[in-house]
Amino acid sequence: MKTFLPHKGIPPGFLTILVISLVIRIALPFLGGFERNFYKSPDTDDYLISARTLLQSGCFNNMDGPEIKRTPGYPCFLMAGMVTPKPVAIVIVLQVLIDIFSVILIYQVAFFLSGNLRLSLFIMALAAFDPLHIIYCYKLLSETLFSCLFLLFLIFAVRWLRKPAIDAAILSTTFLTLATFVRPVTFYLNILFPFMILIISLIKKLPLKTSALSLLLTVLFVCPLFVWQYRNHAVANYHGFSAIQDINLYFYNAAAVQAKLENKPFYQKQHELGFNNPIQFKASHPDYPELNDAKVYSYLKKDAVRVILSHPVLYAQIHLKGIFRILIDPDMVEWFRMTGQYPESGGLLGEVADSGLIATICRLMEERPVFFFINLGAGLLLACLYILVVISLIRQSGHPVLWFLFSILLYLLLVSGGPAALGRFRHPIMPLFYLIIAIGFIDRKKRIASQGHETVL
Repeated sequence: MKTFLPHKGIPPGFLTILVISLVIRIALPFLGGFERNFYKSPDTDDYLISARTLLQSGCFNNMDGPEIKRTPGYPCFLMAGMVTPKPVAIVIVLQVLIDIFSVILIYQVAFFLSGNLRLSLFIMALAAFDPLHIIYCYKLLSETLFSCLFLLFLIFAVRWLRKPAIDAAILSTTFLTLATFVRPVTFYLNILFPFMILIISLIKKLPLKTSALSLLLTVLFVCPLFVWQYRNHAVANYHGFSAIQDINLYFYNAAAVQAKLENKPFYQKQHELGFNNPIQFKASHPDYPELNDAKVYSYLKKDAVRVILSHPVLYAQIHLKGIFRILIDPDMVEWFRMTGQYPESGGLLGEVADSGLIATICRLMEERPVFFFINLGAGLLLACLYILVVISLIRQSGHPVLWFLFSILLYLLLVSGGPAALGRFRHPIMPLFYLIIAIGFIDRKKRIASQGHETVL
């Protein structure tokens, strides 16, 4: 399989960026004054418990029985660290290496798309020194692994778009399926992708054999997702792919609507509904099954959909605000959490949901000026990035690969919006911005010359 290795030799500046980015990631724990449990987030324990039960019994369980909230991808990855005496350290090292690998991939595909060496090195530097990607190397969360697998999907999907081939179709779908087992946010993209293959095949008038085989293989490689749904039904009588989607729909999306209607703080409404509190949940839902019973999730989903559809305009506003937060939130909050200067749960999310973004920013400027200005600096860097993205969309408005990437970007933003949305959700979207910029500043003459340097992976 050919991939994007643009040079026979190493270009000037490549190693410098790579070494500095690696040194930053290695030195960060020693310079940052991290707390003892800096690697933990509210979701971390769920992953660790599932990984431990997988390792000990071969079953994907949690403390209450079969695990249906989480998908098995990231717990399987954590098992690589759990077989060693220093599991957290090993997992962090692996995540650092995966993130560095992603940086190299971004450089390679940027050069392949643009033919512009300086631009590709600039994009590589953006990826290498992105605070979001650096911070999440040290969190036992699925972001780093998911983003790498999703990037590999994008690379081979782009390869198929430029030169349709069976192996590119297989690899793109494989990496997308693997990414979905790590984070279910791309579940619906797995269903949409075969239709995209079909539409592109018709537009390009591809040979029947190539288009039919590509379509068939993309459909076949999606099947493991439905096998997992069958597993959930068999072990817990749950019909979905991941119950976390139903939990978020009820305790975040519907709760935000109800909080607005009742003029209550968002976190107060979550507490009243019994979020992460089985006793309170039973008190407020006497007719429902227990919170740890798989049957409850169908009730939660049905109620959440009813609340949202009853107030579509209000929910649309809440959802769009979430998308806006994904785009503008620098997420430096995680740095302060890791150094013990910010609470592990709660905080800005509830305040933004209750008071709005502008009021929250004004309060931060008055009460936490250091926190505010660090976020402001990171936010200005994001603004510069978005300016380059907009210029790229204007300059290459007819480029099919650009619009494919942009459609994937819109998908991720739409499914990630809502009251739970944070800058963290931008993690897998950042490579899409970089690749759009690469297309926007194509050097056609150099790009044609670079095609002779493709090598075999």
